[in-house]
Amino acid sequence: MVAMCLFMVGFSPIYLQASAQPAIIPEITLECLEDSVEIGIDAAFVTCEIENPTQYVEKIELTSESDINLAHPEEITLGAGDSQQFMVAIDSSSASIFGDYEANISAKVVEANDIAVSLITSTESDSFIITIAETLDCEVTMGQGGGAIEAGEIVIFSATYRCDGNRDGVKVIAHLELFEHGGNSPHWPAGFIDKSPPCDLTINNGDGVASCQFTLETPDEIYSEWKGCMIILDNTVRTADTCNQNTKLQLTVKPKSTGLGIELGGNNSIIDQLGLTKEQLPIIGGGIGLLVIIIIGLVISRRKNRDYEHEQ
Repeated sequence: MVAMCLFMVGFSPIYLQASAQPAIIPEITLECLEDSVEIGIDAAFVTCEIENPTQYVEKIELTSESDINLAHPEEITLGAGDSQQFMVAIDSSSASIFGDYEANISAKVVEANDIAVSLITSTESDSFIITIAETLDCEVTMGQGGGAIEAGEIVIFSATYRCDGNRDGVKVIAHLELFEHGGNSPHWPAGFIDKSPPCDLTINNGDGVASCQFTLETPDEIYSEWKGCMIILDNTVRTADTCNQNTKLQLTVKPKSTGLGIELGGNNSIIDQLGLTKEQLPIIGGGIGLLVIIIIGLVISRRKNRDYEHEQ
């Protein structure tokens, strides 16, 4: 208390007249050099500068207020007439929702020449805006499918699409794309048709997930082998993809085999290769049966004739 009184005497008019020096109450100036910062584009910190315009050595206390966690020095000591810059680091992970957040930095002289002066000094403040940009990160886990098939076959596979984002209500639509080996953009040759049902998800409480089935029809006839892959993309970000990435299914479509098979039914069966229809099969079968009966009858008749001649 005595020290405080002595310090106050130093600011009295009598003292000023005796000393012929200007009266300077302990004070500071504070300025943050950035008015706003966008996380994800700008650096995650702001530079502020504090200055001591007085003739005293000042001990300054720093505080901050924001909905986002901030880190900065708690105290700074400045000599008479000195200034100093300090950094305010921004912990963007503490903000789960995108948008603008206000940050306020305050400074107050608590000691001057080692004498407590917080009762007579005022608080200086400055503020800036922190913008948390919208983020969306998606990944896909693909099931079994693809491989080597013949033209006309249908490819069916499942996939799980999962997204994390900081804006609820965002709708993500996933879809099937074909890439040819060596290409970096989607390529759909004639006859390849996506028959997949819709696959979409909505971000809620920071994430969203969808389990979907994808169906690809291949052309009935191709004249040369097609090699590529199937990739699942979404409507939010279109980047160049290739068949070298991990989240894809390789696909090779070969022309149909032309050899005569012995299979009676199914694709490429002998019935199909002979150009017969199911409606013709009963007629053809009946004709073959009648022919077999005639042949058997002729054989039996011939044996009877031989037996009769032998008995004579």
